[in-house]
Amino acid sequence: MKFKIFVFILYMSGMFLYAQPYIDYYDSHYSDEEVEVDEVFVDYYEKELNQKLKELDSYALKYGFYNPKVVKIYDGIAQYYHKLQKYDLAVEYYQKSLKVNQRLYGYQDLECAKSAENIGYIYLKMGQYDKALESYKNVLSIRKAILGSSHPKTINAYHDVGYCYYKINEIKIALEYEKKAFNYLKKGDSQAKNPNLEISSNSIIFLEEEIEIKKERLEEALNKKRELKKDKKKETSSKKVLKKKIKKETPSKKVLKKKIKKEIPKKKIIEKKIKQDNLLNKKVLEKKSPNKKVLEDEIKKDKAPPKQDRYFYIDNI
Repeated sequence: MKFKIFVFILYMSGMFLYAQPYIDYYDSHYSDEEVEVDEVFVDYYEKELNQKLKELDSYALKYGFYNPKVVKIYDGIAQYYHKLQKYDLAVEYYQKSLKVNQRLYGYQDLECAKSAENIGYIYLKMGQYDKALESYKNVLSIRKAILGSSHPKTINAYHDVGYCYYKINEIKIALEYEKKAFNYLKKGDSQAKNPNLEISSNSIIFLEEEIEIKKERLEEALNKKRELKKDKKKETSSKKVLKKKIKKETPSKKVLKKKIKKEIPKKKIIEKKIKQDNLLNKKVLEKKSPNKKVLEDEIKKDKAPPKQDRYFYIDNI
């Protein structure tokens, strides 16, 4: 807190040149992208940014846009946008700087490598690791061609490319680049005592451990898959056995049809039998019950008066 107040006093008193180194120190030690910009520095950054934008207009009128001085202004604007965490605008101005350098010096130049490195760094902050990797690869190819592989700046490019591969989960490729950086650091007496050797060796150990952990996780995942496959095979085999049992126990459709044909006669046969039975029943009834004529005759006989005996009539006379 005292540090912030001290810098704020320097800034408010108009001592911008004295305040800037302290601000840079603070940014370098607290450069996490998730940390919000301190309010102490926001006003200063915005003021300096507006000043740079004004300078850009005046320099463009004096020298034109394709001039090294304009490149410095572009870089300065991009830096302040970066500090204000306006990464899209920072990338935009770094890309303008790159285009001017390419126009002035060609594509294979150290100034172009510097601009590409700045772009890659902002993409890292944004979490766009594929784009960062593309920029850092461009830096590496330029520095290898001009400075050689064992130059410290080229070795830094190897580290940057390896880090991007690590962030996209390509750990084996990251290890390859880190080993190259370590081997080039070991070359020559000037690089042998470099403190980056220890950092590089530690990062190699870390990446190797990550690869081992990844292998173990893959083996565990494969074993789980194998176990699941075995369980599925057991389930499918048991299902097949059950199906076979059911097939044996339950007869097929053809067998059932045959049984139905044997056991149950067809409808037509049944209907015929019913008709025959009905006819027989009618005949039996007809035989047992008398005809209508016979019945009528009997009724008439019952109703007719009894006949008198004629001989009896004569005797009476």
